[in-house]
Amino acid sequence: VLAALVVSPAGPGVALVAAGGVAIGVAADACTPAGVTLWAPLSRRSVWLLPRGARIRTGSWSEAAFAAAAAVALAFGLLA
Repeated sequence: VLAALVVSPAGPGVALVAAGGVAIGVAADACTPAGVTLWAPLSRRSVWLLPRGARIRTGSWSEAAFAAAAAVALAFGLLA
């Protein structure tokens, strides 16, 4: 991503948006029961952003409820 910031013909904005998308995806994966292995292949240890009882299983009703709440919050944020 750092190389894209320097070399990208579209400018650094596109690379920053792409890096932000990757970071959001990793953060979302870290909220699941499986977590994320941030330091692979150096370590196989998983990292989570939520405590064990609050982790969101993908495909569940809690994921749908969270996505709906996030969409409403985003819509209100964009309209404000």
